[in-house]
Amino acid sequence: DLRPPTLDALGLAPAIRRLAEQFEGFTSVPCRVAVFGEPARLPPKVEIAVFRLLQESLHNVSVHAAATTVEVALAFAPHTLKLTVIDDGRGFDMAGIYQNSNGHLGLIGMRERAESLGGRVTIQSQLTQGTRVELLVPITQV
Repeated sequence: DLRPPTLDALGLAPAIRRLAEQFEGFTSVPCRVAVFGEPARLPPKVEIAVFRLLQESLHNVSVHAAATTVEVALAFAPHTLKLTVIDDGRGFDMAGIYQNSNGHLGLIGMRERAESLGGRVTIQSQLTQGTRVELLVPITQV
């Protein structure tokens, strides 16, 4: 993965805020960002993966969700990082996705990206109830 320039220039938390602003400008869907804990520079592989996972999540919201709001939370803890993306859109049938993964490469890619970091991604969605994507990854400080 090429490293997004905003990560180098600003760090993960500001880069995520900027991505949310760009999403909001492009879609007109309000996208609130909350950062918890003390933001810190992380290994480049982790920062890139978190940034890309948020990109994919926001892309899915813009294409599929018909959401009216999106909330992004980034939580720094001593040994873990958690990214949560919640939309109030139309949601989808999770069982159907797992039965027929054709055409859902973005969701598969999210899972693979998380696993490559020793982390996990969970996706909760229900028709008419929106979607929650949560990435939990172990971290070591640089």
